[in-house]
Amino acid sequence: MEVLLERSQRQRGVDYCPLCGIVRGERSDEVVVYEDNKVIVVESSRPIAPVHLIVFPKAHYVDMAELAISDALPAMLSVVRSFIDRYGIVDKRLGIYCGTCPAHPHLHLQLLCGQVLSVVADDLGTPG
Repeated sequence: MEVLLERSQRQRGVDYCPLCGIVRGERSDEVVVYEDNKVIVVESSRPIAPVHLIVFPKAHYVDMAELAISDALPAMLSVVRSFIDRYGIVDKRLGIYCGTCPAHPHLHLQLLCGQVLSVVADDLGTPG
């Protein structure tokens, strides 16, 4: 997997991507709250909501055109839906960022939760 990610990044001209660093295990400061074979979810290191999660595919995609030929987006949305259902999230905003976020030149979703049940804050270790 690592070789494929590195080759994929070189082909796209990506020097360094912080989210790919998380995939490779180079960013131990990031709190991973979910991971499977396609998707990783981390807490934002600069949250703007009581719960602010970054949801991204393990493969490096910069734009929607690349993503359209994969099954990464349905996998990401499925993970978001399971978080919403599992934790009873009421007030939520979901943003899709396609290489336009300078801090993360990697396609990702940001799930922002305002009014959430206290169990979410306890389980995710964030202020409620």
